[in-house]
Amino acid sequence: MSTLFAASIGLRCIYQRIYQRSKPASLVRSLATMTSEEKQIRYDLCVAHAAFHHFKMDELVWNHVSARYPKDSWLITPGLKHWDEISPSCIIPSSANVTADIIHSSVYSARPDVNAVVHLHTRNAVAVGCLKEGYEGLTQDGSYFHDSVAYHEWEGVSDDPGEGVRIGENIRKVPGCNILVMPNHGFCSLGRSVKEAWIQAFYFEKACETQMVAFAAGEEAPAGVGGRASEMPAKCLRD
Repeated sequence: MSTLFAASIGLRCIYQRIYQRSKPASLVRSLATMTSEEKQIRYDLCVAHAAFHHFKMDELVWNHVSARYPKDSWLITPGLKHWDEISPSCIIPSSANVTADIIHSSVYSARPDVNAVVHLHTRNAVAVGCLKEGYEGLTQDGSYFHDSVAYHEWEGVSDDPGEGVRIGENIRKVPGCNILVMPNHGFCSLGRSVKEAWIQAFYFEKACETQMVAFAAGEEAPAGVGGRASEMPAKCLRD
């Protein structure tokens, strides 16, 4: 048995364990039965998944994007599908993925103003999360995240409900944060809409890429822009 084949079996076992309570096929709904608001949210989520796939920010069938709907619940990535295959009708309600539920529910509980959450394992953001100093805003567009990054240390696979409490506590430590870095794991982008959460995730990964490239040059990294240019990028992104 090849090492690659053995690894794929191991990944399948882990994935099935996380999704042991899932029945995505039974949760697929007809768009004809939905309100216009729900349809729009589902279309936004579908486009977000496709766009992440286009920019190679997805990771096979892993990771998740959600939107609050209705007020006390959310719609989220179905799992078991590549992100370029996801359609509006197959987006599912909460309580389908143990790990996703813990991460997303903790964010929504801690931040009533957040209506969408993106959770990714992109290469540069993960690498920055492994650095002792974490994220440093070296660029103009990266300054949008100045004083807006929270951290939640790695606790293993997020399948313990108690971890959700700690995620919420760490988010509240940074009022108004728009990024949650999860060292040795990935990150979350917190937005008022799916569109905002998407664009923040895109620019955060770009800013992390610049940071890693600058550090790889082997020279002393330039001082970060910090708050000096924060107002302009923030206004551009929000508009």
